[in-house]
Amino acid sequence: EPLGTEAEAITHVLGGNPLTLAGTILGTLNYLAPEQARGDRAVVDMRTDVFGLGAILCEILTGSPPFSADHRATLLAMAAAGDTAAAMAQLDACDAPLSLVELARRCLAVDPRGRPGDASQVAEEVTRHLEAAQRRAEQQLVQFFELSVDLFCIVSVKGVFRRINDNFARVLGYQAHELLDHEFVDFIHPADVPKSLAELERLSHGGRPTIQFVNRYRHADGQYIWLEWTARAVPAEGLVYAVARDVTDRVAAAESRSRLEEEHARLAAIVYDAEDAIVSKDLRGYVQTWNRAAERLYGYTAAEILGHPYTLLIPLDRMHEEETVVNAIQAGERVMPYHTVRMTKDGRRIDVWMSVAPVRDTEGRIIGTTKIARSIQRQQENASPSP
Repeated sequence: EPLGTEAEAITHVLGGNPLTLAGTILGTLNYLAPEQARGDRAVVDMRTDVFGLGAILCEILTGSPPFSADHRATLLAMAAAGDTAAAMAQLDACDAPLSLVELARRCLAVDPRGRPGDASQVAEEVTRHLEAAQRRAEQQLVQFFELSVDLFCIVSVKGVFRRINDNFARVLGYQAHELLDHEFVDFIHPADVPKSLAELERLSHGGRPTIQFVNRYRHADGQYIWLEWTARAVPAEGLVYAVARDVTDRVAAAESRSRLEEEHARLAAIVYDAEDAIVSKDLRGYVQTWNRAAERLYGYTAAEILGHPYTLLIPLDRMHEEETVVNAIQAGERVMPYHTVRMTKDGRRIDVWMSVAPVRDTEGRIIGTTKIARSIQRQQENASPSP
C-alpha cells in the first residue's frame, strides 16, 4: 500500500526512525538527488541543488519529473539508487533544443562530480541558449525581412519610417535614406492621406490588425503605384509592423474591367432600345441575345426565345438560305444586306431587310453571328410621303 508520508517512506527504505537519521534531507521525492535521498550528508553540496534544477528542467522539457511511481517508498528507492533511465529516455525522445536536453542530462548525473558546479553555471548555460536562440531568431527575421518579395517596413505610431527592406526602396525607386526617418504621408497620394492616417491612428490605439488596406504611393519618377497592406501595431513598443504588395496591375485590370463592363452595359442599353430587331446566336444556332425591337417584330419575349434555336423564325423554304449565310460567315466572307422572310410567333410570314455580321471572341475567332432585321413593310410605310 502507498505510505502516507515521506518520513514513513524514508523509514521504510532506510530503516529506523527518520527523525534521528543524521543528514536526512526531506524534499519532494520526485526531484531528490540520489545523495539527498540516501541522507549522505558528506556529499550534499551545491551540486545537489543543481540536480533539483535539472529535475525541474527535465519536467519542463518532457512533462515528467525524473522519478515517477505510485508508491512513496518506490519513489525514494529510485531516487536513492539514482534510477534516471526513464528520465533519460524521455529526454532523448523529446523535441526540445539539444543544448537544453544535454544540460538537463548533465544536471541529472548520478555522480555529483558529473554535474555543473553550482546553480550559477546552470543559469549561464540557459542564458547562453536563450541568447543564441534570440540571435537565430533575429537572423531569420533579417533574412525574411530582406529576402521576401514583399515590401516590409517598421513605422512609428507617429508615421515615421524606422526600418525598410530592400524591396521597399526598389519598388518605390528611392534610396533607403530618402525614406528612413521620413513620414510616410510624404509619399502617399493626397487623396489617400486622410484614410491612411485614420488607419494608423486606429492601429496605434490597439485596434485589430489591418488587412488588405489599399492606398497609392508616389514612385520616385512621380507616378503612383497601388500598395495593399497588412499591418499590426505593438503599442508597448510604439511601432507598427507592416507588409505591402504592389497591386498596381491588379487595380488597373479591375478598373479596366469596370470600364469595359460599363461600356458593355451602355452598348447593351443602346442595342436593347434600338429601333431594329437585333438578335445574336452562337454557331450551333441558339439565340443568345434578343432586344425589345425583336420582341415587337417577331412576337416572342426574350424569356420565350433565349436558348432556343433561331430556326423557329425561319420558314422551311428559306432554310437553305440560312445555311448559305452561316457558311459564308464562317469562311470569313462578307455578307451583304439581303431581303428575306421570317416567321412570327403567331405564324405570320413577314418580309424583312436583313444584315448579318460575325461575333468574335477576344482572340478573333468567330463564335456566332448577329442579325439586324427591319420590317420591309414598316420601312416602306416610313418612306411613304405624308398626305
